[in-house]
Amino acid sequence: MVKVISQEVFNETVIENKELLELNVEEAILETVQQFKAQDVDLTNIVKDPFILDDENPVVLMVKKLQSTNNENEINSCVNELQMLCERGIEYKLLCGKEQVFTVLIDKLFLDIPMQLKQNILQFFTVFLDGYPDILDKRSCNLFLNMLESNPELLKIIVRLINITCLKHEHNRQMYVENNIISCINNLISNKPSSEVLSCVLNIIPALTRDDDIRSEVSKMYMHACSLSNDLLKPLCRLLKAEEIEEDLVESLLNALSSIVVNNDHCITVDSEGCVPVVLNLIKKHSQNKKILVKCFTFLFVLAGNDDICNKLMKLDVASELSFAMNNYVNLKSITLAALKLTSRLCLRKPNHGQIFFQIDFPTYVIQAMKVFEKDGSVQVAGCWCIRNMTCRNHEFRKNFLNLGAEEIINKILSDFKQYEQDAKFALIELGCSVKLNEPWIGKEGQKLKN
Repeated sequence: MVKVISQEVFNETVIENKELLELNVEEAILETVQQFKAQDVDLTNIVKDPFILDDENPVVLMVKKLQSTNNENEINSCVNELQMLCERGIEYKLLCGKEQVFTVLIDKLFLDIPMQLKQNILQFFTVFLDGYPDILDKRSCNLFLNMLESNPELLKIIVRLINITCLKHEHNRQMYVENNIISCINNLISNKPSSEVLSCVLNIIPALTRDDDIRSEVSKMYMHACSLSNDLLKPLCRLLKAEEIEEDLVESLLNALSSIVVNNDHCITVDSEGCVPVVLNLIKKHSQNKKILVKCFTFLFVLAGNDDICNKLMKLDVASELSFAMNNYVNLKSITLAALKLTSRLCLRKPNHGQIFFQIDFPTYVIQAMKVFEKDGSVQVAGCWCIRNMTCRNHEFRKNFLNLGAEEIINKILSDFKQYEQDAKFALIELGCSVKLNEPWIGKEGQKLKN
């Protein structure tokens, strides 16, 4: 377990070393750092500047100045200094948080101050809150949401702030949803904003459906996604079908849709809105745009969980688009991984789909990808699932993989990626290869345990 101390304990130890060892401030700090490091104490969040022993550190002085003035130039000067300080590391952000910098500047945003000053304060927050989202409270949350709707000039910065404060922070995501952010998003989309504004707004949706906070045992990712789908799924589908949709907007739309389609009913809604052939057309239209291709394959992976859509995709010849992408972007991991995952899902429990992929020589692309990315575990395991799902109930096609050296490649996974041992063995079994299976119920000497 990592050992940590407070800034106060560090400061007290510096003072003790300074007096006992008759050192100057810089020497005392260096000595204190060495002492704590010898005890395996993590000092990442500790400020180690000489000013820590001053009666009033620079942050305290700037906070007092901010509290006593409404002069635009003076506030800007303090904000710029605080931003430079926070850019030095998380320890300075924690110091600013302790000295109430966030509260004081939020107070300023409630005043009638010039737009440029508001932008500067919010820009500071994008630095200050990055990696330190815990300080967000209901008051600042509501302020950001009000600005999201009422200040188009501040929209980009507010969206960035919302994304930053949602990252690895389940409580903040729930606070935004509880304070009607979904209604704000819906209103903004309904007002038919420019593509640039709409793209910014859409970027909020995936942020609300993350599940990346290790401190939270149970996230509301699924519930948030369902709530967003109830209000936004059909409007987003209609946007996707728009004839003159701009290229920059396509990526944001697909990303948003992928994050809120989380059950079979959502897939059916997307299909009923006629979006499946639209996505195939986008793949053809933007075949040179790597980011859009990844987003298209990712969205289709989500939709292919529905059997009817899975069958429809194969009838619309998605297999040819996957072959084209695998062939043309063989050295690009993002496209390769997305294509392998989609192929694996299309072939799951669908032997007739697997046969189509064999007929277009898809095993060549699977094995080629596994060779190119031989040190990447995510590609290796995706390749294994492609092999397994394509070959399952299509054993007459085993040779298509075996002739390309699939057995050797998969056996290498067993030695290089222990965490994917089971996935690799599943693929070997489907290929009819020799597999040594573990029997956990057998004792160390090979004797079966007694009942």
